[in-house]
Order: sequence, then structure tokens, then C-alpha cells
Amino acid sequence: MGSFIPLFNTLLALGIIGLQIIIVVLWLLVLSKKGDLILAFFAKQAFLFSFIIALGSTLVSLYYSLIIGFTPCDLCWYQRIFMYPLVILFGIALWKKDNGVIKYGLALSSVGAIIAFYNSYLQYGGSPLLPCGIDVNAVSCGVRYIFEFGYVTLPLMSLTGFVFIVTILFLRHRQK
Repeated sequence: MGSFIPLFNTLLALGIIGLQIIIVVLWLLVLSKKGDLILAFFAKQAFLFSFIIALGSTLVSLYYSLIIGFTPCDLCWYQRIFMYPLVILFGIALWKKDNGVIKYGLALSSVGAIIAFYNSYLQYGGSPLLPCGIDVNAVSCGVRYIFEFGYVTLPLMSLTGFVFIVTILFLRHRQK
């Protein structure tokens, strides 16, 4: 199992980089007012892709904490609070085909992204603007368990997932 973890980290980081490229391409298409077929595809599949990202994020976070033994910092817990319900929310949206969940998904994902952004800022060496937690014995929010390709950390993975969900929900909302 020990030799699997570095491979898993690398593959996961490559997936995150791929997702970041997709996000940039989608926003470039939105801003350039081109690529209507691509944007329509992502808008149509927004609930499916959001469900997959939320479920994957949930399973990966549980794998890292429960199987590998990484102790989540307080900001990681807050990110989980905003990611985990998205699995249920988008599962229901897929089942019921209900566009009403867009505003709830955007709200949860936006707050989660802000927390993940701040956590990433701390992990890249930023000075704390707010305390990470009140327990002095807790894991520091600046501790990097993963640092792949010189920039991919766990909070950056979370931030990427949240931003992808916000992006495709925006596309879905815009299409309505």
C-alpha cells in the first residue's frame, strides 16, 4: 500500500491539472463568446459532472483521512461541510432533473471555494489573516501533506473542484 500512495497522489494531481485546464478553456470560451457546442455540452451535463466531482472529492478526502491517516485541519473540515452535501444535492438533481438546485449548489460551492482559496493561501506561505482554529494542538492549516508538481496541494484540489462546479453551474444557469 505504501508504494501506491505516491502514485495515487501523482495521478490525482494530474487529474486536477486537467480539470484546471478545462476550467480555463470554458471561461475563455464564455468570454470570447465562442464554442457554443462545448459550453452547451457542459451546461447540459452540469449536474452529472458536479455529482462526479463532489462524490470524488468526498471519497478522496475520506481516503486521505481514514485510510492514509492525514488529520484534517479546521479549514479542511469547513471545506468538507460545503462539499459533502453537494453529493446528495446533485444526486437528487440528476434524479429529479430539477434546475432549482443551481442556486443552492452555487452558494455551497462559492463558500467552499473561498475557504479552499484561503487554505491554499496559507499552504503557499501566506500570513494568517484569521486564525485557523482555536485548538493550539490541532493540525496547522499550513501543513502540506501533498505537494505535487510544485503547486498541487489538498486545498488546491478542493478549490479546483469547487471552481469547476461553480463554472458549470453558471453555464447551466445561463442556458436556462
